[in-house]
Amino acid sequence: MSDFAQIVSDWETFYLLAGTAAATLIGLLFIAVSIHIEIYNRQPFSYFSHFAALTFNCFFYVLLISILFLVPNQSPLGLGIPLAVLGGLTTVNAVIQQRASRKVSADSMGARLASRFNIPILTLFGLTVIGILVILAYAWSFYLLVAVIILLLGSAAQNAWAVLVVSEQVGAEKREGSKS
Repeated sequence: MSDFAQIVSDWETFYLLAGTAAATLIGLLFIAVSIHIEIYNRQPFSYFSHFAALTFNCFFYVLLISILFLVPNQSPLGLGIPLAVLGGLTTVNAVIQQRASRKVSADSMGARLASRFNIPILTLFGLTVIGILVILAYAWSFYLLVAVIILLLGSAAQNAWAVLVVSEQVGAEKREGSKS
């Protein structure tokens, strides 16, 4: 086993925990969305589906990063290229989702939710840079990747809570409106 592969192996427990947390939170997000699934296609709240997708994607990206770290006998290219590509593609996807969310948001809630894309976008761009550093075999970049994981999980957890709370508020408004 190379020195680099041994260093990656040393991070296995961290990424096993991060991946497990992300997978668990994806399941909880599905439950939160399914409680009021009808609001995601309603015209005044269509931006909300972009926001829920961002939240899902952040959890999913952590899961993918974790899977990459669990591949045995990694090399700098074998780990760095997928990290850089994942970072680049996901940054572009998050920017597209943010623009789509802003385009359809007609109220202040939509604008506030669109602003929540900023941290994930910056974090995913950082993932691209970290991927390049890994290709160059800078093992210290793994510590930077910890910040990416924490920011993605923290941002997505905060967003998941917003998904639950806002969907419940909209659902309650809908129930009140149908009683009148």
